[in-house]
Amino acid sequence: MIFDTISMKQRAKEILKYTNPSYQAVCALPTVLFIVYWCIFIFFKPKAAPMLILIGFTLINSLFRSSIDIYGLKLSRGEETSISDIFAIFKEDQLTYILVSIMRAALEMVGYYGFGIGAYFMFSIFRFAVYAVKDGEKNPLAALAKSFQLAKGKSDTLLKCDITNIVDYIIFSCFGGISAFRFMPKMSLFYAELYEFLKEENV
Repeated sequence: MIFDTISMKQRAKEILKYTNPSYQAVCALPTVLFIVYWCIFIFFKPKAAPMLILIGFTLINSLFRSSIDIYGLKLSRGEETSISDIFAIFKEDQLTYILVSIMRAALEMVGYYGFGIGAYFMFSIFRFAVYAVKDGEKNPLAALAKSFQLAKGKSDTLLKCDITNIVDYIIFSCFGGISAFRFMPKMSLFYAELYEFLKEENV
């Protein structure tokens, strides 16, 4: 089977249009965090340990990012959602979600700072780990391994999906993540659909 990116993007758009509460409300807190982060660097220009600030922010943001991943998966499956979904990883299996979130963020940072383009590789193969935890995987390493297994041999599909979302990535980068309220829910829902598709293919 072929993953129809155009149809899935349209489906994601329609789902978000009628989501209640609105996805903007769910993503308000991560957006505020992005604004605070950039204000710190623009107005205060910290000279002491800027890398530590970046790492700290990345790890904190990874927790909200995982919650939005869960939110996207719930939307994909037609489950009930609420504003409190921004704290979804703290509602159940907290330790597993937190460890997966931090490990995924750490691997992506290693990919980015160690290999540059390697960040994309790290992002691609571990992006489904949180979904795996949502589906009952209790072991963080096993969740990452399951994500790797789903992505294995699907680099062309993953790349195609990312290329179709290139405009959103550019907007997200240009505004320093402040457009998170628009970008993150749509991407999470889209990749939740891809996750379901890859799961069916691996049955």
